Amino acid sequence: MSARSARRLAAAALLSVLAACGAGTGARVTFVLKNGDTQELAFNLDRGWQPNLFAYTGRPPHAKWILMFPTHCTGSCAARDQDRCPLCREPEGAAAELAAQKLARVAPGDELLVPWDGRVFIYKRTRVKRRNGRSRRCECHRTEPAPPATYTVKACGLRLTRSAAQRTRLQCVEGKMTLPSQAPLRIELDFGAPGEPARTAGR
Repeated sequence: MSARSARRLAAAALLSVLAACGAGTGARVTFVLKNGDTQELAFNLDRGWQPNLFAYTGRPPHAKWILMFPTHCTGSCAARDQDRCPLCREPEGAAAELAAQKLARVAPGDELLVPWDGRVFIYKRTRVKRRNGRSRRCECHRTEPAPPATYTVKACGLRLTRSAAQRTRLQCVEGKMTLPSQAPLRIELDFGAPGEPARTAGR
């Protein structure tokens, strides 16, 4: 075997090892939710991050969405029956709902970091047996790397107010994200004053 052939084989072996080590590690993305306004910003996490932070390709209403975070009250398809179709109790009454509310608050001028491993959630219908012998239908998920594409990332937060004369408002901003990426990504989404153009950056 010639020296050139040996170097080629060694290089191919090294690339194979690196690919195996990197398989399934995800894109290592950090979303930076910045509050560029003078009013407090909040994200309702009662149902996790999925309703607050999502991504898509194309243009609505024909956009193709990806789920970067799990749907509330769902389990992995590889889990046991009781975990694959969890039973989640909802608060009863407005007072109980308010007491159970989970808010991630971002003070004016501050920022909130949301990590994402670059994998998307894929759902399918399933059926599990309950202790009483009856079956129950639900949806479970598996994950896989996000398809290569340039995505529009959309984040939506709440502008909270303590004034009776003002209402809490929903504010959404958008940015761009290209996957896959060899280096870690930092996607900045700046929530300026409501009504102002959003300031976004991705690097």
